[in-house]
Amino acid sequence: MPKDIGITVREALQLKPLKNVKVVAGQKGLDKNIKYINVMEVPDILDWVKEGELLLTTTYSMKDDLEALNNLIPRLAKSNLAGLGIKPGRYIEEIPENMIEQANELGFPLLELPYEVSFSELMEPVLSEILNEQANFLKMSLDMHNYLMEVVLDGGGLSEIADTLARLIKYPVAIVDPRFKVLAFASGDISEIEVDLFVGSGDDQHASDYLAEELIRKDSIVGRFKRTKVEIDEKEIYQMSIPIVGGGKLRGHLFVWELNEELKRADLMAIERSSTVAALEMINQQAIFEVERKYHNELLYEIISGRFDSEATIIERAHSIGWHLDKTYSLLLFDLTDGQKNSNNDQKKFQELKSNLLSELNLYLKSNYPEVILGDRGSNIILMYPIESLLEKELSEEAIKDRIRKFAKKLLKISQRVVKHDIIVGISNYYESIEKIQDSYEEANSALQVANVIKQEDDNIIFFEDLGVYRLLYNLDLSEIDSFLQDTILPLMQYDKKHNTEFVKTLEQYFICNGNLKKMADNLFLHYNSVLYRVERIQEIMDIDLNNHEQRLSLEVGLKLLDFNKDNL
Repeated sequence: MPKDIGITVREALQLKPLKNVKVVAGQKGLDKNIKYINVMEVPDILDWVKEGELLLTTTYSMKDDLEALNNLIPRLAKSNLAGLGIKPGRYIEEIPENMIEQANELGFPLLELPYEVSFSELMEPVLSEILNEQANFLKMSLDMHNYLMEVVLDGGGLSEIADTLARLIKYPVAIVDPRFKVLAFASGDISEIEVDLFVGSGDDQHASDYLAEELIRKDSIVGRFKRTKVEIDEKEIYQMSIPIVGGGKLRGHLFVWELNEELKRADLMAIERSSTVAALEMINQQAIFEVERKYHNELLYEIISGRFDSEATIIERAHSIGWHLDKTYSLLLFDLTDGQKNSNNDQKKFQELKSNLLSELNLYLKSNYPEVILGDRGSNIILMYPIESLLEKELSEEAIKDRIRKFAKKLLKISQRVVKHDIIVGISNYYESIEKIQDSYEEANSALQVANVIKQEDDNIIFFEDLGVYRLLYNLDLSEIDSFLQDTILPLMQYDKKHNTEFVKTLEQYFICNGNLKKMADNLFLHYNSVLYRVERIQEIMDIDLNNHEQRLSLEVGLKLLDFNKDNL
């Protein structure tokens, strides 16, 4: 950026050696930035000019080429030069009228240089001033960087970085992650601005705060120092965004809103420095989180596997990291198996996905449920949810289940935003003893395994205690299941396949409706008599009596076992 620093044409004209330089045209462009200054006395100089250059000439190289002289101003303006200074008197008597008209039309500064002053006398003070500006910029940049680094070294995080930047530039600042989740927001000196105008209220929709949807849509392609016009509170303003990149990875974005006037050069420098410091802080946070995660997972594995020598020792170790194992917990398992499949079993990609999810959940839990214990094992996320306070309120078991379900749903919203596929949650019973946490883990895992088999499309949250008879069937050997199916449901399945009938489906509805034929007719969209006929045919085909309790029980168990062995039939 220092090479982009310079002085405006207007500022250059205030320098003492340039006091006799006249602006003959292009007054609208006097605020153009001069980054370089050069002399044009050779014909091919136009092939080498740079943006932001102030060009000085006597027109010697074009004195006999009127066409080149006529095209000079448009060509220089197109190349974004800062201006053109012409010294008349030797090769041209005066600056041509058409050049003046062109300069005025294009807002391109056209200067008349005094004949008696040499180019070096004009160039030296301008170059000196540019170098001073660049040196000041570098010092300011270093001071800014040190200032922001001190914020971090003093223990400040992203919130403090955002607050420091907002106070420096006096405009609202947001630091967001790659999914536009707001990690930090500061309003600067604009006290009347409502935070909700910038940050979407996410608790109902995503269980977290995200950048307002309309701002994301307007800035769907975020570039370096991208400036976009947006509407906030029925007022059009400019939104500046810059990516936060660290370790070769996009960490997020930094957003600034110009509420009154355009950001100054020093503001842009502060924003750029802040994005760099924010990237370092994000990398540091991630590194700390990964170290903590490794230690926490080791301890959590000892707890859920029951591999600890002393209850007192494990409680003390857990207490040292803020875990209170003397409380009553329910254990939740989030199954990320589908996420692993979606990553094409690429372990590196899946581990990164899981790490991003854990980081997101960790931030949310720290702010909203600090007593929840978080960890992971394999393709599962493990959460231990304390219900001590719910028991103290003497809530019913159903009320406690409802609280746990609501908690799981909030985390599902966060999880599915990160992994973008369905996640099944298995939930254990709750126990008071730490020795029973191993049982809790096995129960939650059993709930997951059964849920993955029976595939309840209407509910991704499965409680172990709601598994009913599946708790027994899940542990049966596949050969035993196959043998039982041969004696119960398989003949009816074979009949359906041969005659293109739906008797198995009808039998399922028979048990769902407790034998109520009218309800069956409604569910199957059939006439009552058609349902009656089907039930009679089922009894004939299988040589059974549905009024016989034992036969009815065998068929119902067979239908449930069918879920465990469909792929082999």
